[in-house]
Amino acid sequence: MIKQLLQLRIWSGLAMLLYVAATLFIAFPLFKLVEGNLPTESVFRLVLIILATLFLGLIVMIVLFLQWQKREQKAEVIYVDRYIDAKKNEAQVVQSQEEERDERFLKQTQEMLAQIETQTEKYELALGRICSYLQASAGALFLARQEQERRFIEMVASYAYHLPDSQTLVYEYGEGLAGQAAKEGKIWQIKDIPQGYIQIVSGLGASTPSQLLLVPFKNRQNALKGVVEIAAFNAFSPTQLSLVQSVCAMLIEGNEP
Repeated sequence: MIKQLLQLRIWSGLAMLLYVAATLFIAFPLFKLVEGNLPTESVFRLVLIILATLFLGLIVMIVLFLQWQKREQKAEVIYVDRYIDAKKNEAQVVQSQEEERDERFLKQTQEMLAQIETQTEKYELALGRICSYLQASAGALFLARQEQERRFIEMVASYAYHLPDSQTLVYEYGEGLAGQAAKEGKIWQIKDIPQGYIQIVSGLGASTPSQLLLVPFKNRQNALKGVVEIAAFNAFSPTQLSLVQSVCAMLIEGNEP
């Protein structure tokens, strides 16, 4: 659009120059013709008429050019406004589609959890679905335990974790990142995971994710029930965090008196 506008301005300028050149080309021989035959006063008047005509022509061309430029600027503004509106509408449509997709995911997850009887299978299903939906690299679900004065969290479900199914993890409150999240009861979103904390092992080798999300979940009495730990190579958005919290709430529902 800008390139076309510049080209039109260049051609308008060239047209004005050609107008001046053509007028002078016609006027110059006329001066020569009448210079020897007409009185000086008549020649002077003729020159004034020609110059006045040239001047008026230039004014008309300038006015027309300014009007055209104004229309072009207005058209460009309208085009930009329409482009911005179209982008806004497109973003709203995308956001609406994502919200509908999230709602379907939560509804399907809740329906699937309702069909499972054992809590262990519910934990595995919920963690697997949320990690897969968020395209996470690994995940773990810890439940809060207490033995006398000892408070700790124990891993009861995992997703693509670096430990085999026969092994588990236990952290006391304040121990490690998950234990510290359990102790504070606050959401942690870590952008630089300590090297070696979580490794994603595949046939191509091992790598460490760059993002870690720790979400403690509590019951209605504000008692800690567990911690969900999810690792990924991409940052977590507020919407994704909300999804994790919603799935955690589903795990508490039906398991509370």
